[in-house]
Amino acid sequence: MSGSLDDNRDYFDGVGQQIQEIISERDWSQVTFVAKSVGTMILGAIGARLSVPGSVNALWLTPTFPLDYVRDGAVATGWRSLIVSGSADHWYHAARTTEVVEALGADHLLIDGAEHNLEIAGDVGATLGALEQLATATLSFVK
Repeated sequence: MSGSLDDNRDYFDGVGQQIQEIISERDWSQVTFVAKSVGTMILGAIGARLSVPGSVNALWLTPTFPLDYVRDGAVATGWRSLIVSGSADHWYHAARTTEVVEALGADHLLIDGAEHNLEIAGDVGATLGALEQLATATLSFVK
């Protein structure tokens, strides 16, 4: 999958239709989306077009915010959000992430030294600590 919206539009639209069908199956009072990496590309591309009843939360894990359509799409949703980034992730861009955090009033967890897979290279203990940070932030966010 390329990072281009135009190259992936049919795929994103198809996934969006599937998500909309699931959402339409019942009258939800709250929906929480969890998107990781490519999932953030999809959610950024289709999120604002989804018809979702009730309140919506989004957990953006290692988001691809350097891509304009992902960043702009995330902001366009207006959803309550938790953004989780690793400082060593090749997709992490501090200024572009800050744009989204500020626009949404989102919570942001930046895991020091974590790569795109949220591992800290060569340090199992630090990786486990990062996963604990992720779990704590997620539990706090969904409560």
